[in-house]
Amino acid sequence: MDPTNDYLAGLGPLCRRLDLGDLSLLAVTRIREELEDYRAIGFDEHLAAVGRQQRNQVGALARGVVVSGEALEEAAELARSRAHQGIDVEVLIGAYHLGDQVLWQALVAAADAETSEVLPTAASLMFASLHAISTALAAAHAGVTQAIQSRRITASQRLVELLLTASPPPEASVHARALELDPAGEFVALLWRREDGAEAAVPAGFIDGLENAGAQFAVGYVDLGAVVVCQRVSAAQVAEAAHDRLGGHAGVGLLRRGLSGAATSVGDARLAAYVARTSEGGTAMLEDVWPEAGVQAEAGRLTPVFEVVAEVAAAHPHLVDAVRAFAAGDMQLTRTAQLLHLHANSVSYRLERWAGLTGWNPRTFDGLRRSLLAIGSVNDGQVVDGDRDRRELLDQP
Repeated sequence: MDPTNDYLAGLGPLCRRLDLGDLSLLAVTRIREELEDYRAIGFDEHLAAVGRQQRNQVGALARGVVVSGEALEEAAELARSRAHQGIDVEVLIGAYHLGDQVLWQALVAAADAETSEVLPTAASLMFASLHAISTALAAAHAGVTQAIQSRRITASQRLVELLLTASPPPEASVHARALELDPAGEFVALLWRREDGAEAAVPAGFIDGLENAGAQFAVGYVDLGAVVVCQRVSAAQVAEAAHDRLGGHAGVGLLRRGLSGAATSVGDARLAAYVARTSEGGTAMLEDVWPEAGVQAEAGRLTPVFEVVAEVAAAHPHLVDAVRAFAAGDMQLTRTAQLLHLHANSVSYRLERWAGLTGWNPRTFDGLRRSLLAIGSVNDGQVVDGDRDRRELLDQP
């Protein structure tokens, strides 16, 4: 007798013993228990899809063939639908694996002495079918995912560009909604630049940090650097992700409402980013550095005030170090001396020297406050209003 006919004679009756309704319900239950993402899919829709999957698999087995043709196209169409629903391809293929496990267990349970000898061949066929189905799933899912990602990148870039205009037009709301952002909700912005100023994509680790925090966001690249506008996350959470995963310098704005607020938060982030750059990199939040940021924004107007400090800073950088250390040491000479590895008398002399040259006594609160703000507004002996990077970062659209 032809072995193929033996196989069909044994497996055909075995397949007909299966209750596809019970099989599908069992598979759906297991999938939803083990793959949490599927709980967001409607139960009836899920049951119908698994029913088609099991029907196609059992039908191919009964004929002794690998799943192909129309059955593969049904699988591909399901993959496209699941991609739109946000189901990852690994999860999708995992669901098919679970469905096949349920089917295999049902075949083994239904087999008897006459049909059990065909189970090894059935297993080989099921494995080949799963390979063919997985290939079709991956290709169809990737096509949709790439299209979705392309549209998201385009919408993100355009939204950021519109937020840099004087007043975001209605078009900005369209792009925000496409990105699942609430145009009337609260936004917080981040501006990031590499230390060398070169263009660079925001690192994947930073994006992962935002996603892990539950943020919705848009990313765009402009002359200023990379701009990230976020919702469902606090300024502190954005700053934490930036501190952990971004090099260079970054600024984080205030939490503000609506798209006009998002635009203002981008402006906030500009100010904070400039403070971060002038304080040797890192991440700065506007809510922490607003005094320095406010002075930076009006540095040009205050140039006559800061000119003396610029000259002193250029000629005596060790005095600048002493003033900064005095602030970091809580205005205590002993602690400042430890920070600078100097004798307390040397620290006292430098502070007095600074007071004599600038007219601001850093050993008083007012003198120290003025000194620090002025120091933050000079760079290499120049008031920062003349600095090209400042104009790029701080000039409003």
